Amino acid sequence: MKNYYLLLMMIVAALTPATAHADYATVDFTVDGYSYHINDDGQTVTVTYKTLADYLYIPNIDNLPEQVMYKGKVYTVTTIGDAAFAVAPYITNLKLPATVTRLEKDAFACGISLTEVDLGSSIEYIGPSAFEACTSLKSITFPASIKYLGYRALENCHALEVINLPANLDAVPADLCTWCKSLKSITVPEGYRGINFHAFWHCTSLVEVNLPSTLEFIDGAAFSECTSLKSIVIPSNVKSIASSAFCGCTNLESITLPATCEIVGYETFVGTNLKQIICYSPVPPALDERSFSNYDATVYVPANAVDTYRADELWSRFDDIRAIVATPDLSGDGIVNVQDISILYDYVVGNSTALGDLNGDGFINSGDISTLYDAILNDKQPSGMTEKRGTGNRTINTRP
Repeated sequence: MKNYYLLLMMIVAALTPATAHADYATVDFTVDGYSYHINDDGQTVTVTYKTLADYLYIPNIDNLPEQVMYKGKVYTVTTIGDAAFAVAPYITNLKLPATVTRLEKDAFACGISLTEVDLGSSIEYIGPSAFEACTSLKSITFPASIKYLGYRALENCHALEVINLPANLDAVPADLCTWCKSLKSITVPEGYRGINFHAFWHCTSLVEVNLPSTLEFIDGAAFSECTSLKSIVIPSNVKSIASSAFCGCTNLESITLPATCEIVGYETFVGTNLKQIICYSPVPPALDERSFSNYDATVYVPANAVDTYRADELWSRFDDIRAIVATPDLSGDGIVNVQDISILYDYVVGNSTALGDLNGDGFINSGDISTLYDAILNDKQPSGMTEKRGTGNRTINTRP
């Protein structure tokens, strides 16, 4: 892979030597090996390069100054320019000075040796494809200061295992982590309204996805080809799941749809291995002819909606449609205890929409906590199958 990008770099340089790199901005002066463009305000500068010779052998970027002097005037370094360090093959570490607030598009793209990134605490803007194809980068933490994160910012970062998303964005950008094939877990912070097109497409190691209660939409192919993902719980504000959102998730066995779900799009769950669908909507969500590719899963719906689902033209393709039955043993460990209270608390505050309606009123709220408290206080253990507990056996119910 590294040889591929080195070859690509040399080909581009040979074909267009004058514009092989960041030729988008004028270089006004060079100090200590870094070239700068004076911004329109006359007080700040952008770090930029113009020719291959300027950036081919750049060492680790850990000595960028906060200020630089030129012709007796001091300028503040605020921006890393378009493709300023793109295709720089030997940079392994990046540490931005506290004054830098912007990374323009392609700023560090194809930095194939980049493994460590310290964005500081002042960065506000990260442009499109800023770290695209940084194939050695394993983790990145975005500070709370970020107000904009561009599409494809981390695309093709094949080694990326950990990403902490900024807390104050509105949505996960399109193509943000496409082909990040080492990414194993993602938590979308509370406050996010959506996940845009192809955001996590082909993240083949992704096994854990935590979505916020504020989420309202999941765009097309957002999690397509996430072949290690086994289950997903869709939050309660989501009304529709777009086409191909989970298409090709070959190990996906369980999905939970909220009561607000109205539409499941074209090929949303095609190519999955669904064995269980839990849908809390009393009205069957509208399906496309190709929303699902197989109908072997058991479908659990509200008790008063079973007949409605069975009569629906497309939902009726599922042979096994049953009523949701809740049990106080929310953890599934065969014991009703304080661990189940913790799980139910998560349901109440909106971290999950799973089987927490213990009193059967159609809502997950404090009434269910009372039901669970009563079950623990009076040792109302579930019944149905034998499970070993301590030195004896206890009978429990399994959850659907």
